[in-house]
Amino acid sequence: MSKLEKRRKGIFGPPFGKRCVIFIDDLNMPAVEIYGAQPPIELLRQYFDHGMWYEKKEKSVIHLVDTQFIAAMGLPGGARNNITPRLLRHFGVIGVNAFSSPTMNSIFSSVMSIHFKNNHFPAEALLTAEAVVSTTAEIYTAVTAHLLPTPAKSHYSFNLRDFARVIHGCCLLRKESMEKKKILIRLWVHEIYRVFYDRLTDPEDCNWLFEQIRVTTELEFKENFNSLFRHICTSKEGKVLEDDMRNLMFGTYMNYEESPADRLYDEMDSIETFETIADKCLSEYNSFSKSPLDMVIFRRLSEVKGLFQVRLGAPVQTVSHPVHAGRERAAGGRGWKRQTVRHEARVLHHRTVALPAGNNEELRPHRVERRHQTCHEVCGGRGQRDGVFGDRHTDQGRKFFGGHRQPAKLWRSRAPLVEKRGRRRPVAPGSLLVLREAVEREHAHHHRHEPHRQRLPRQAAPVPSLINCCTIDWFQTWPEDALERVAEHSFQDMELKIAMRKNAVVICKYFHVRSQELSKV
Repeated sequence: MSKLEKRRKGIFGPPFGKRCVIFIDDLNMPAVEIYGAQPPIELLRQYFDHGMWYEKKEKSVIHLVDTQFIAAMGLPGGARNNITPRLLRHFGVIGVNAFSSPTMNSIFSSVMSIHFKNNHFPAEALLTAEAVVSTTAEIYTAVTAHLLPTPAKSHYSFNLRDFARVIHGCCLLRKESMEKKKILIRLWVHEIYRVFYDRLTDPEDCNWLFEQIRVTTELEFKENFNSLFRHICTSKEGKVLEDDMRNLMFGTYMNYEESPADRLYDEMDSIETFETIADKCLSEYNSFSKSPLDMVIFRRLSEVKGLFQVRLGAPVQTVSHPVHAGRERAAGGRGWKRQTVRHEARVLHHRTVALPAGNNEELRPHRVERRHQTCHEVCGGRGQRDGVFGDRHTDQGRKFFGGHRQPAKLWRSRAPLVEKRGRRRPVAPGSLLVLREAVEREHAHHHRHEPHRQRLPRQAAPVPSLINCCTIDWFQTWPEDALERVAEHSFQDMELKIAMRKNAVVICKYFHVRSQELSKV
C-alpha cells in the first residue's frame, strides 16, 4: 500500500496513467494451520471475491484500481501446499516446463560468446566456451537428478541461478589471463566446485561430484584430468585426488592493491603465494582496525584461532559476483565466520557493517527501525560495494532476497532522501523509479552471512529464497593438521620446552577430535 497513491477516500491505485502489477511469488508457501486454514490465502481470496479489504485501524473499506495480480508457485511438496480451488478459479493457470538442455545451451552459449567476442579472445577460446556450456549442462542435470533434498540436506536445492553462476564465473576471465585452453578448463572446474561442491555436506556426495567432474572433463574437453591438474597433484603416482582440488584457486586477490576494474581474475600460482597475500592483507587490516583479527594462515586454509575451518578463497569469490548473497554454514563459536568476512572485505575494498543480532520479532520497535535503516542506507544510498552481514537476520532476509521488498514504514521515510539524491537524474520528482533504483542497488550490494547449520532447515522451509538466491558454502570439520597449527600458534608465546610443547599440541588435538567423535554417538 505504501507504493500506491490515494485517489480519494477508500480508493488507492498507481499514479494516473499507470497500471500496477502486483506479483505474488511462492503463492503456495503459507503454512496450513491445525484446522486447515491458510490466512494469507484467505486474505487474497477476500479481495478477489468481494473486491475490497478493510483498513486495519479505522476499519474503513479499501478498493484498488488499475491494479492486476500475477502469482507464481512451484509444485506441491515439501513446504509447498495445495491451494484451494476457490482461489485458483480467479486465475488463469499456466504450467511452465523446465528448460530443455538445448534451450539452456543456446542461452548461455550466447552469453559466453558475447563476452569472449567483446574482449577479443582467440578463436580457440570461443570453441572451448561452447564446450564449457554443454559440460555445465551435463553436471547441472546430473546434480539435480542425483543430489536430491532430504530433511537432513534441505539445502540440496539447485536451479538455473546456479547454472548462471558457473557461466558468470567463467566470464570473469580476461584475455590477459588466458594463455592456453587449459586455463579456461581449470577455471570451469573451479567454478563448479564453488557453486555445487561447496554446498555438499556428505563425503560420499563430494566424492560422487568429483568423479563426475573427472569423467565429464575427459569426455567433453578431451583432456587428461591428471595432466590438467598436475601442478596441484600431491600423489606420487601422479593421480589427482579429491583432496588435491582444494589447491585449485582462482581470484582477484593476487593484485588486490589495484582498483577493482584493473584486477585480473586469475589462477593462484601456489598456496605459498596465497599465504603471503593473506598475511599481508591481515597485517594491513590489523594495523588500522579497532578490532584486530587473530588468525593463522597455513596451507589451503585460513584458520581462525579457535576451532573451526575457514577458506578465504570461497567467500572472496562469492562477493566478487554481483547480486550475490553468501550463506556460510558451520557450527558456531568464537566469531570466526565474521572475522573471515571482514578479512575478505578488506581484500576486495568493501565495507562491512555488523547489524544487531536476533530476529526482528525479538527486538524493540526502535531497534528494528534502526537495523532496517542501517541496512538499506548503507547498501542503497551509495554507489560503492558494501558487504552487510548479520548473525540472525532471518526476517530481514525473507523480506529482501526474493523480491527486493522493504518495510512500508522505511519506504515512506526514505523517499525524500532518495529523491533528493536522484534529482540530478532525468526522472520526474516523486517518481518511483528513483526509489526503485536505490532498491536495485541494495540488492546488488547486500551480502548475507549466517552461522548456524542447525537453523538452516527451519529457516529455509518457509523462505525458499534463502537457498535459491544465495551461494551456500558449507564448511566441513577441521582436519587434524589444522588443529595442530592452531594449537602451535596458541602455545608459541608460552615458555615451554620444545618436547613439552609438541606433547601439549598432541593432547589438545586428541581431546578435541575425541570429543567430537563421542558427541556424535
